[in-house]
Parts: sequence; structure tokens; C-alpha cells
Amino acid sequence: MNRHYRQVNGLRTTTARYKMEQKLGRSLSSKEVVHHIDGNKLNDEISNLKVLLVNEHIQEHIRRGDIKPYGGNTGTCLRRISGNPNEAWCARCKQFLNKSNFHKNKNHWNGVNYYCKQCIKDRAGRSRQIT
Repeated sequence: MNRHYRQVNGLRTTTARYKMEQKLGRSLSSKEVVHHIDGNKLNDEISNLKVLLVNEHIQEHIRRGDIKPYGGNTGTCLRRISGNPNEAWCARCKQFLNKSNFHKNKNHWNGVNYYCKQCIKDRAGRSRQIT
């Protein structure tokens, strides 16, 4: 394990997250991230760290020019966040929809697939057409 990560109670976590939890005296929620103020992920000095919500963290990096909406100069894919926890962004039809319109995906960051059910159905239908 490198110095960017550490084991805490059998779980792998970043050193920055561990240090911030120790400073605050509580665990961070899954909606909180530790932001490195100077942009250097290896600088885990507590004065260089601050806790942000996921959407605040994304906005901070957009403001700084580190990432751009719909993909960026670093290859980072920007997650679209509506502010409504019951909605998700369909990357194909480019709109927020209720999460019930998506197939569940426990491996995806928001619990659903990137494409809504209708877009998947449309795409599958087109691929079966004989040209």
C-alpha cells in the first residue's frame, strides 16, 4: 500500500480522509469528499484539506478549470448532479429522469446505469435492424 492510502479497521481509505476524520472527530459521510486546496493529492497537511459535498467538489474543480462539463482536458468524466437524490442523468438523451427509469447498477456511483431504460431499448432495437 502506498502512502496515499492506509488501512483503518480493515478498510482502505485515503490518508487525507483519515486525517480529516481524526481532526473532526467523526466519520465522513459518503456524500463528503476531502479536497486538496493546492491540488496536490500527496500534500496531506491538514491546512491543505477541506471537506466538501460531492457537488461542491465538482463545482470547485470546474471553477479552477481542472475539469469541464461533459468530459475534460484531463479525461475526467463529469457527473451530472441535479440536486434531487431521486433523479439521475441519462448520458444519451441528455436529461434528468427519475431513477426508476434506469436499471439498477450497484457498481455505479449513483446506483444506476449511465443510460435510461428507453435509450438502452432504442439502442438495442437499432443494433438488431438489418441494414
